[in-house]
Amino acid sequence: FAHGKSEAFRYSWKVMNAEIQPEILGEKELNLERIYLSLRTSEGWIPEKITPSLAEIFAQWEGLNYGRWNNEKMVLNSLGFVMMDSLMDDLFRKGLA
Repeated sequence: FAHGKSEAFRYSWKVMNAEIQPEILGEKELNLERIYLSLRTSEGWIPEKITPSLAEIFAQWEGLNYGRWNNEKMVLNSLGFVMMDSLMDDLFRKGLA
């Protein structure tokens, strides 16, 4: 995974095929990677802008015991890590990721 400010390069592969393919990530894909990878760390994700919709989602996640929201960043716990795909879907459905 190599990246610059607005694009990145990584390899992708298909499960049924041993070949790897280069994949160029644009700014949108790179932002999604930053969100996903930040949420997968003990440091958590500090969004650039906290909208009421995002704060509401973070409060819901905290209420479901997926992590801690301190009005600045969201830090997931082990249950949050397990639920990661569903949590990202929450962000997608609200247009936040």
